[in-house]
Amino acid sequence: MREDIVFGRLRPRERLIEDELSERFGTSRHVVRAAMATLEQLGLVVKRPNRGCIVKDFTVAEVTELYDLRGVLQLEVARRFPLPPPPGLEDELRELQQRYAQAVADFDFRRIEACDDAFHKVFFRHCGNRYIVEMAELLWQRSATIRTFAYGNREVLAQSVVEHDQICDAIGKCDRERFVDVSVKHLFPALVAFKEAHAGRWSE
Repeated sequence: MREDIVFGRLRPRERLIEDELSERFGTSRHVVRAAMATLEQLGLVVKRPNRGCIVKDFTVAEVTELYDLRGVLQLEVARRFPLPPPPGLEDELRELQQRYAQAVADFDFRRIEACDDAFHKVFFRHCGNRYIVEMAELLWQRSATIRTFAYGNREVLAQSVVEHDQICDAIGKCDRERFVDVSVKHLFPALVAFKEAHAGRWSE
């Protein structure tokens, strides 16, 4: 269900009906209900009193505020990331980056999302503060539908591959300033893509 929301098969503001979803995913209403509760916690679903759940429809203002906070957290993650890195960590990141680059070359949205997710979670895990990790991962999940606006743009994806390489190179050189700069800037093309796609739709 999360994947269907992230990739737009379940549309923003679409009502989520338990019976239909049970049939769609071949599972029980209890399982569907539990999944919707989890998605609500992640900020991808909104529960309305006496009217059931709908897919979250973000406004431009909400997404701007979300990315403002993500930028603050990403800055802290990058500042706290260990340089030089622990043994094997740079190799792990480069392997994940190679998988991401291949997924981008194949224009495979599912693999792009999965590889991007794995790459970024490595940084969260190594920042040394469990509460920053918890919040960074929550906002990463909450922004999942926003990132797909970047995934659909080949030029933005190509730049993302370049930035992943730059991040890995900065780690290899123990260049903290470069690492922090690229890590933070890397977030915002998705925000720009979202705003461009919704230009004139919302002003709030």
